[in-house]
Amino acid sequence: MVWPTWAPQKDILAHAAIGGFVTHGGWNSTLESLWHGVPMAPWPLYAEQHLNAFELVRDMGVAVEMEVDRKRGNLVEAAELERAVRCLMDEGSEEGRMAREKAAAAKAACRNAVDGGGSSIAALRKLTQEMAHMSSI
Repeated sequence: MVWPTWAPQKDILAHAAIGGFVTHGGWNSTLESLWHGVPMAPWPLYAEQHLNAFELVRDMGVAVEMEVDRKRGNLVEAAELERAVRCLMDEGSEEGRMAREKAAAAKAACRNAVDGGGSSIAALRKLTQEMAHMSSI
């Protein structure tokens, strides 16, 4: 899908028919994809996007790597883009299967973090307690 203007990205990623996301790897897109458990094919263009792509592929395993030619303006050849998308969508692809499984696990971890006793709630409580303590000093 190509969207010429702003797109309701979170709504699109939440749809059950979405099996993968070709993304620039920006932080918000990454978080939204993980929240919805959608595996990615990062195509980084600028700044931290390259590091995010590396982390998503190598460390987290929630994405399939695409060969990006940085010497040619971050070009990705059509055949490489097709390979990555097929990898994400093909049930027979081991790399894609692993990315889908890890993305599903990341979705569960994200949801657990904001649950009543999750790590995000605990961190927020600790922060508010420390701020209250500092204001009483």
